[in-house]
Amino acid sequence: MKFKIALFLLISSPFCQAQLGIGNNTTPNSSAVLDLSSNNKGLLAPRLTNAQRDAIQSPAVGLLIYNTDDQDFNSYNGALLGWQDFATGYTSVSANSEILTTSIVDVTATGMTVTPKKGTYSLMFNSQFKNSDSFTTVTSTVESILVDLEALIHDLDDYFIIGTSSYNSIGHVHYASYNGTTGIGSPISNEYQANYALSVMTMYPGAYYEGAAINFVGGAVITFDALGDSNAKFIFKAGAAINTGIGVTFVLVNGAKANNIFWLATGAMSIGATNEMKGNCVSRAGAMAVGIATNLEGRILTSAGALTMGDGTLSIPTGSSFVDFKSLVSFLGFTSAGDVNITGAPATTYTYINGDLFTCSAFNNFGFTPPFGTGDAINQPITGPPVTLVGKLYHCSGPQVATGGTIVNNSDSSGTFSLYKNGVLISDASKTVVSNKNSDIITLQTIATVNGTDVIDVRWKTASGNTLKMGNRNLTLLKVQ
Repeated sequence: MKFKIALFLLISSPFCQAQLGIGNNTTPNSSAVLDLSSNNKGLLAPRLTNAQRDAIQSPAVGLLIYNTDDQDFNSYNGALLGWQDFATGYTSVSANSEILTTSIVDVTATGMTVTPKKGTYSLMFNSQFKNSDSFTTVTSTVESILVDLEALIHDLDDYFIIGTSSYNSIGHVHYASYNGTTGIGSPISNEYQANYALSVMTMYPGAYYEGAAINFVGGAVITFDALGDSNAKFIFKAGAAINTGIGVTFVLVNGAKANNIFWLATGAMSIGATNEMKGNCVSRAGAMAVGIATNLEGRILTSAGALTMGDGTLSIPTGSSFVDFKSLVSFLGFTSAGDVNITGAPATTYTYINGDLFTCSAFNNFGFTPPFGTGDAINQPITGPPVTLVGKLYHCSGPQVATGGTIVNNSDSSGTFSLYKNGVLISDASKTVVSNKNSDIITLQTIATVNGTDVIDVRWKTASGNTLKMGNRNLTLLKVQ
C-alpha cells in the first residue's frame, strides 16, 4: 500500500519530470509519462454507474471511467459533448422477410426496433415497398358477368334484325360521302364496304355487316365521321374474324366517340402492331390480341379465349355508351376461359392499362406468383414489358364460383412511414408516398436524443382497403453527440 501511495505521488508531483515504466517494460516510451506493460494483466479503470459518473463534480476533459450500466468506457469531452462512449458510434438493424399491413393507423414494422445507448443520433431508415397481391370477394360472379356479356352481344345483334327498334334507329345504307346527314353518290353495299381494302376510308354512322371476315389493310387510315352527332353509333359485325394490318390508324371526327364504336366478331379478333385503335371489341368466343406498340381506346371482351396485350396504352373510353355494359363497364378486358398475357420487349417499354381485367385462368407476366399467374412477384415480369395498371385484376376460383371470386388489387401503392420514440411520433420524421411502380423505395432521416432506455422504432400504415408489402429494410442510428 505504501508503494502505491509513493508511486502516485511520484507521477503526480509537479516537480517530477521523469518517465516511468511499470511491468515487463523497464524502458518507457519516450512519448509517455507512464508506460504499463504486461503479458497477463491489464489496467483497471474506475468502475462507475451512470449515476455515479454524473455525480462527479467538474470532471476534467479527458477523464476516463468504465461505465458498468452501459458496459463501455466513457471519456469526458467537455461541456458541449459531455460523457461519450468509446464503442462504435452506430446501431443498425436489418430484416429481409416480407411483411404486410392493411392498417390505416401506424403499426410497428417487424424487425425495425432498437434501444440505443444514451446520446444524440442521426436516424436513417430505408426499405422497399409495393402493393401486395391481395384477394377479396368480387361482387359479381363469373356467371353473372357472362350473362351481362351475352346481353351486350344480344343488344348489338338487334341492330341487324329487321323490324326491331334498334334496327330502325340506325342506318343500313352507306354512301361514299355525306352532305349534312344526306348521303351523296351511289349506295355502297355492305359486302363492298366490308372488304375494307382501301388505304383511306371514311366511315359514317350506321350498322355494317360482313358474312365472312373483316380485314383492314396495313397502313390504312380510317376516319369515323359522326356528322356532328355526339351520340352517333358505329357497329361492325363479322360472321368470322376481325383483323387489322400493321400501322392502321382510326381517327374520330365531328363528335365521334370510341365508346359508341363496336366491333362484333364471331371468331377471333387481332389488332395489328403499331395501330391506333378505337372502339369496343367483342367476340362471341374467340381469342383477342392487341399488337405490340398499339394504343387502344376501347375494350377487348370475349366469353372464352385468351387476351393478349403488347406494349402500348390501353384504356377504356370515357363517357356513356348507347349500349348498357352493366357489370362490364369498368373492364378493359374480360374472358371467362383463357389466359391474360403481356408480350413485348422486356424492360425497354411499358404496357399501360387503364381499366379492370378478368379471367378464370392465369395473368401471365404481370408479376404474380402461381396460381394467379407466372412471374416473380418482386422483379416482374419474366418476359414482356413492365406493366402499369390503373385498375384491378379479377380472378375467379374456377368455372363454378359460388361465393363470388377473388380480386388482385394492383392499383397505386400508398403508404405512410414514420419514426417513433417511446410510442410518440418524432417531429418531421414521417413521409407519405404514392407510387404506381411495381416496387419502390422509401427513405427517412432525422435527429433524435435518447437517454439509454428510449425505444426507437419504424411504424407504417396504408390507405383504407389497401394491402401494402415491405421487403428489405434497414434502420441505422449514427451517433453524432
